[in-house]
Amino acid sequence: MTKKLFLIPPIKEAVEPCFKKCGKLSVAIVCIDEKCFLPCLEEKCSNEVKRIEIGEIELDNGERYYAYIRILKGMNTRTD
Repeated sequence: MTKKLFLIPPIKEAVEPCFKKCGKLSVAIVCIDEKCFLPCLEEKCSNEVKRIEIGEIELDNGERYYAYIRILKGMNTRTD
Protein backbone atom coordinates (compact mmCIF):
# COMPACT_ATOMS: atom_id res chain seq x y z
CA MET A 1 0.00 0.00 0.00
CA THR A 2 1.31 3.43 -0.94
CA LYS A 3 1.83 5.83 1.97
CA LYS A 4 -0.11 9.09 2.08
CA LEU A 5 1.62 12.46 1.97
CA PHE A 6 -0.19 15.70 2.77
CA LEU A 7 1.21 18.86 1.21
CA ILE A 8 0.85 22.16 3.05
CA PRO A 9 1.26 25.46 1.15
CA PRO A 10 4.18 27.37 2.72
CA ILE A 11 2.14 30.37 3.87
CA LYS A 12 1.94 31.76 7.40
CA GLU A 13 -1.76 30.91 7.91
CA ALA A 14 -1.04 27.26 7.11
CA VAL A 15 2.37 26.73 8.64
CA GLU A 16 1.91 28.56 11.95
CA PRO A 17 -0.79 26.20 13.36
CA CYS A 18 1.19 23.18 12.14
CA PHE A 19 4.32 24.16 14.04
CA LYS A 20 2.67 25.71 17.11
CA LYS A 21 -0.21 23.26 17.75
CA CYS A 22 0.73 19.99 16.10
CA GLY A 23 4.48 19.93 15.56
CA LYS A 24 4.38 17.09 13.02
CA LEU A 25 5.06 19.12 9.87
CA SER A 26 8.35 18.12 8.25
CA VAL A 27 11.03 20.72 7.65
CA ALA A 28 11.48 19.82 3.99
CA ILE A 29 10.19 20.95 0.61
CA VAL A 30 8.27 18.95 -2.00
CA CYS A 31 7.90 20.66 -5.39
CA ILE A 32 5.36 19.63 -8.01
CA ASP A 33 5.23 21.53 -11.31
CA GLU A 34 7.29 24.39 -9.81
CA LYS A 35 4.91 24.79 -6.84
CA CYS A 36 6.49 23.99 -3.49
CA PHE A 37 4.87 22.60 -0.35
CA LEU A 38 5.80 21.44 3.14
CA PRO A 39 5.15 17.72 3.65
CA CYS A 40 3.14 16.18 6.48
CA LEU A 41 2.66 12.45 7.08
CA GLU A 42 -0.07 12.86 9.72
CA GLU A 43 -3.37 11.38 8.48
CA LYS A 44 -5.61 13.13 11.02
CA CYS A 45 -5.44 16.91 11.22
CA SER A 46 -7.78 18.95 13.42
CA ASN A 47 -7.11 22.05 11.27
CA GLU A 48 -7.92 20.39 7.93
CA VAL A 49 -10.91 21.80 6.05
CA LYS A 50 -10.45 19.97 2.76
CA ARG A 51 -8.08 17.73 0.77
CA ILE A 52 -7.28 18.11 -2.90
CA GLU A 53 -6.18 14.84 -4.44
CA ILE A 54 -2.95 15.03 -6.45
CA GLY A 55 -2.28 11.34 -7.02
CA GLU A 56 0.83 9.22 -6.84
CA ILE A 57 4.18 11.00 -6.75
CA GLU A 58 7.77 9.86 -6.46
CA LEU A 59 10.25 11.87 -4.41
CA ASP A 60 13.89 12.38 -5.35
CA ASN A 61 14.87 9.64 -2.88
CA GLY A 62 12.72 7.12 -4.81
CA GLU A 63 9.95 6.87 -2.20
CA ARG A 64 6.42 6.81 -3.62
CA TYR A 65 3.44 8.47 -1.95
CA TYR A 66 -0.19 9.18 -2.72
CA ALA A 67 -0.30 12.97 -2.33
CA TYR A 68 -2.96 15.47 -1.32
CA ILE A 69 -2.87 19.23 -0.87
CA ARG A 70 -4.22 19.91 2.60
CA ILE A 71 -6.35 23.05 2.99
CA LEU A 72 -6.36 24.30 6.58
CA LYS A 73 -8.65 26.56 8.62
CA GLY A 74 -7.84 30.22 8.10
CA MET A 75 -6.24 29.78 4.67
CA ASN A 76 -7.41 32.04 1.88
CA THR A 77 -8.53 29.61 -0.82
CA ARG A 78 -9.46 32.13 -3.52
CA THR A 79 -8.10 31.28 -6.96
CA ASP A 80 -8.71 34.58 -8.80
